Amino acid sequence: MLPNSEPGIPLLSLISLELAIRQADENYQAFVQYKKNSTRKGLSDSFGNCVTFYQDMKDKLQADHQLSQQRQFEKITNLGGLTTLAYNCENGLPFSPPTASITEDMLLTLQTASYVNEYVQSTPVPNV
Repeated sequence: MLPNSEPGIPLLSLISLELAIRQADENYQAFVQYKKNSTRKGLSDSFGNCVTFYQDMKDKLQADHQLSQQRQFEKITNLGGLTTLAYNCENGLPFSPPTASITEDMLLTLQTASYVNEYVQSTPVPNV
């Protein structure tokens, strides 16, 4: 375990955000494909909404990643709210079994990033 004064603590923030960005991008790509392959208009529209939600999520995660790179950890506040986007996507679908697992993966990744960044914010970080 890294001591609180360890310069590697800020790296935890970057890593957790990079993992969240990667998961959001994978989910985004999956919903793009679902939309593209859907033959039902209503379902295609629902998948399109998910594409929009995940694009918004990716944009917000990128902004948080930039804040992390700038060591402005206290400004990283979007993470908890991003779970709402994942839920909105899943809840807007007429069924969920095929997509429930990727939504669950996204929720777990966002929760992990949120917890990591709360820890980083509460830990004294030396100016390196």
